[in-house]
Amino acid sequence: MLNIFYNCSSLANVNIPSSVTSIGDGVFQDCKNLTNIILPNSVTSIGNYMFRNCSRLTNIDIPSTVKSIGWGAFSDCSSLTSITLPNSVTSIGGGAFSYCTNLTNITIPNSVTNVGKNAFSYCSNLTNITIPSSVTSIGEGAFSDCTSLTSITLPNSVTNIESYTFAYCTNLTSIIVANPIPPTIVYNDTFSNDSYKNATLYVPKGSLEAYQTAIGWSNFLHVEEYDAKGIESAQADNALVASSIYNLQGQQVKEHRERLSAGIYIQGGKKFIVK
Repeated sequence: MLNIFYNCSSLANVNIPSSVTSIGDGVFQDCKNLTNIILPNSVTSIGNYMFRNCSRLTNIDIPSTVKSIGWGAFSDCSSLTSITLPNSVTSIGGGAFSYCTNLTNITIPNSVTNVGKNAFSYCSNLTNITIPSSVTSIGEGAFSDCTSLTSITLPNSVTNIESYTFAYCTNLTSIIVANPIPPTIVYNDTFSNDSYKNATLYVPKGSLEAYQTAIGWSNFLHVEEYDAKGIESAQADNALVASSIYNLQGQQVKEHRERLSAGIYIQGGKKFIVK
């Protein structure tokens, strides 16, 4: 049934039994005092607007059986600070986490192939995002108005970026693109003018000219090449990488993290920025 618990303003906790396999759209929408919910392993999808405007929801464990996150599923959940999606999730619906204004961290698993329209728009406390190599499509406005976002990493698999995807992300300082062929940008509104002026675009070695002449990418004033093969080689030895720090040329850096000069580095297979 749809909206069965809609606007139950006194509902604080929900424990769904393991016999449940399907939950209708908007079931807990506007349950503004709902703080905790346990989903059983029998649930395979989170429906459209299921937890929309559950403004006190602080934590939710998504079971490894869930394959899709519906449209607006967690939109306006302003108390959510972090969420981890299991490796079973393949699709994140449009507006799924939009207006989650206190969300600072989101882990997108390698199973996800599609990030929907406005999926994380207006997540104003989200500081960085790494798109996994499984993603082929990023929807229009997916990360628009994420005003605290400073770093984006786009994998080789992304070949097309829609309008307004990173629009109004006014504090971007670093955009790392793994594809030597510039992903298609149809219009010049994918990034904000602030990003074009202030952010540094990092592209694979040998692709500088391609990016400087491609629609959308040519607007960036600061473009630098990096050695993608060096990074892949550095990441191959997990035991060494766990403690070592590398630059974008794949060279090991001897300095301690707190002594590093400004730039982008890799440790434990993950990039980090020193300002």
